[in-house]
Amino acid sequence: MRVCHVTTSDRTLGGLYAGQHRYFVERGYEVWGASLADSGAWKDAEAEGLRFRPIPMSRTFNVLQNLRGVLSLYRLCRREDFDVVEAGTFTGGFVGMVAARLAGVPVRIFTVRGLGYEQTGGLAKWIIQAVVRWSCRCATQVFAVSDEVRQHCVDDRLCESGKVEVVLAGSSNGINLERFTLTDALREEGRKVRQEAGIADDDMVLGTVARLKVAKGVSELVEAFLLLEKRWPGLRLLMVGGFETMHDPVPRETREIMRDHPRIHHVEQQRETERYYAAMDIFALPTHREGFCNTILEASAMELPVIASDTTGCRDPIDYGATGILVPVRDSAALAGAVERLLGDESRRRELARKARRRVEELFDQRKLWPALEGCYRELLEAQNLSPPEAVSQCGSEHG
Repeated sequence: MRVCHVTTSDRTLGGLYAGQHRYFVERGYEVWGASLADSGAWKDAEAEGLRFRPIPMSRTFNVLQNLRGVLSLYRLCRREDFDVVEAGTFTGGFVGMVAARLAGVPVRIFTVRGLGYEQTGGLAKWIIQAVVRWSCRCATQVFAVSDEVRQHCVDDRLCESGKVEVVLAGSSNGINLERFTLTDALREEGRKVRQEAGIADDDMVLGTVARLKVAKGVSELVEAFLLLEKRWPGLRLLMVGGFETMHDPVPRETREIMRDHPRIHHVEQQRETERYYAAMDIFALPTHREGFCNTILEASAMELPVIASDTTGCRDPIDYGATGILVPVRDSAALAGAVERLLGDESRRRELARKARRRVEELFDQRKLWPALEGCYRELLEAQNLSPPEAVSQCGSEHG
């Protein structure tokens, strides 16, 4: 079977799909990836056996550029005769689904990873919804990364209810529990991170891992820390991620505070984020919107109590009150209050962390998600009156 994943950026192919390419290649699939070659992350995907093809497209909806992408991908689909094309992200989904439909690819899966129009209005919202709606129409199947995203797709009339589903409990790729488990070795790595930043062993570290931009709630997180710093002199803020410079950049005032404050520590985007989770005591993500927040699951797997915004993409990975705390969007005072309550209650922190880890193990282990995806591919091919290859049928029956 030949499968092609289409995304806007190769960061998604190299990062979000980590491990999945190898899983399918080892089971006899020929796996391709098509996206912008904008970061070099496609090399990580190729190391797992993926065949990469750069495709011109725009991160914003530049009509001319994306039509070029449709033509380029159409030619690739015709030449390679893919059985399945799966596409996600805003422009990547549109380019992938339109090109695959024109090329006659039998199984076309559009994965809705987020609803970019939630914090917009007017013409911008109408355009985003129209593009997503057209991607859904060109698909033979739509996957949503969470139950809430699925319901939005139906309620906002982007896709009919019978065409969109969630695979298992959701997420794009599940969580690698071999990587995100708080072992003794990782605890030691966490101590090293603290030492490098000049953080004492008895300091409390509030941390986040994210692309640093306005929509991730960076300003609110910094404001919450400033509200707490005088009452909690041992509190530190650790922020892991690179600044967005083109789209939705963090205000200059916030960046200056992050740069100059002696108890705020910023490190650029890291490959081994588990080392930094291991250095934290509380994880916070006051994001304005998400599709499905993978960093919440990573932090939960690393046995961290989580505080996040009460918004799409954060509600599904958290069992509110049992595995994490939700606060209103754009409310730095409410965020500070939630952090302070956890700072003063060690038993509560431990309880949240323990239950969060267990929930990730039960619902979001990627070793359960990949066989489920494989089963979906098999069923969708059969629905098109196409017999899956023998190797796929064996894997499908093995995993049920």
